[in-house]
Amino acid sequence: MNTIPETATAQALYLYCIREKTNNAPVISLDGIDGKGRVFALIHRQLEAMVSRVSSKEFGSAGVQEKAREDLVWIRKKALLHQKIIEAAAKMEDTRLNLIPMRFGIIFNGEKNLQ
Repeated sequence: MNTIPETATAQALYLYCIREKTNNAPVISLDGIDGKGRVFALIHRQLEAMVSRVSSKEFGSAGVQEKAREDLVWIRKKALLHQKIIEAAAKMEDTRLNLIPMRFGIIFNGEKNLQ
């Protein structure tokens, strides 16, 4: 399993998609959905979970539900970024990788829970 990059406020893992393990896929050079951490792969067996660290307060169920009621611009911006990251995870040179996209807002409280 890869080491998870640390950030001061990160408390959870935001999951974008799961794809087949690749030995030479380029690193996704995008910031995560919170605009702070980077997107990275957690490898488990023959799969890669494309994730970034986020604040569980901001992206937990209650936080996202509150934003959905109060700030549709925030939801739209984050949903579009979520999709952009999934699209980047599917690209490798001139080919497309097989992956399973996750719906917006899927977070895990740690690597063990994600496995």
